[in-house]
Amino acid sequence: MSKRGNNEGSIYSMADGRWRSAIWLGWKVNPTGKTVPNRKVFTGRTRKEVQDKLTAALRDQQLGVPVIQQKQTTGQFLRWWFEQVARQTVRPKTLEFYDFVLNRHLVPGLGHIPLAKLTPQHVLSFVNETGHRVSERTGRPLSPRSVKHFHRTLCTALNAAVKYGCVARNVAALVDPPAAPRSKIAFFTVDQARTFLDFAKDNRLFALYATVLSLGLRLGEGLGISWNDANLETGRFNVCQSLQRIDEKLYPGKGGLQLVEPKGGYSHRVVTLPAVAVAALRRHQARQEEEKAIAGTGWKGNPWNLVFTSQVGTPLDERAVLRRFQSLLAAAGLPRLRLHDLRHSAVAILIAQGVHPKAISELLGHSSVAFTMQVYGHIMEETKRETADKMDEALNPVATTVATKRLGERLN
Repeated sequence: MSKRGNNEGSIYSMADGRWRSAIWLGWKVNPTGKTVPNRKVFTGRTRKEVQDKLTAALRDQQLGVPVIQQKQTTGQFLRWWFEQVARQTVRPKTLEFYDFVLNRHLVPGLGHIPLAKLTPQHVLSFVNETGHRVSERTGRPLSPRSVKHFHRTLCTALNAAVKYGCVARNVAALVDPPAAPRSKIAFFTVDQARTFLDFAKDNRLFALYATVLSLGLRLGEGLGISWNDANLETGRFNVCQSLQRIDEKLYPGKGGLQLVEPKGGYSHRVVTLPAVAVAALRRHQARQEEEKAIAGTGWKGNPWNLVFTSQVGTPLDERAVLRRFQSLLAAAGLPRLRLHDLRHSAVAILIAQGVHPKAISELLGHSSVAFTMQVYGHIMEETKRETADKMDEALNPVATTVATKRLGERLN
């Protein structure tokens, strides 16, 4: 072994001709439970290469920047982040989405790369290549919107990597996601909403449709309504839970339909029920009591005291409700919509009635008026255009008459 140079630390040559250096990081507990020294080792072909790595690490250590271990792969970190960070902080549907993105895209595409060596070039190549990948579900290339979601998930995970000292910077944040055109929001016009409610008034789930539409609820929030939270005397409704189907694979022993917290902190809100919703809920309550009496011992019970259940008292699944809803639309001769589009329809109707954006934002449970404007601003612009057109239509005959009169005066 050759002698170390001054101020080089432990730099030495190995039998195969390479050079090695180490930096002290403190102590760690090994798998056997024994406390052992924790060192970061650098290896290179020349003394200078190792010296440069050591100098950079010592500088980072003095500046408080974490000295990164090289062995952990990006895939290993992503799985750790999923279990130790995401699982503890996000809602079940979000965790299900993360599970899909990690297993289908991020880990296969980037998982083999050491986390400390992941670069913006790696991320950019992944984004570009994923944009040309064919979706197994549709048979078409993945949309820019989907790729943007994958990129955002990677950014979220690498933010945690920076926070916990696994990397010094978030390389995904340095890469621009693909430009994704804003998806067009579908909704009922005021006339279509009236047509739908009139056609569906005798349907068993009319009260659900009327309540979701009049309050702009998410479907899960509507299906999660409990009689304990809906006061038909005062017309007040406490939005405090949502019904969702939980993946048994991700939550062993807790799968199936479960009540969860509503989406986002601002989604927990108290709203006032419009008269149309109160009347529909009163009729539905009477119908539910009749169904309970008819079912007799076959009534499965309703431990959550849910407003909307099957005819034997079990919670309703979103997919089954969606099928019934779309069959109703087809029968009514109305455009095909998702149930979530009733929420968008509520916004469009309120905008058309001149309701202030702040009131709409509070009704929807959004975090800010700015977010509401970001999502629905184009509907507001369309409404302004329609208003101007109607004003022009109303005043145009007057304007034409005045112009004709002035022309006649000039000619005379």
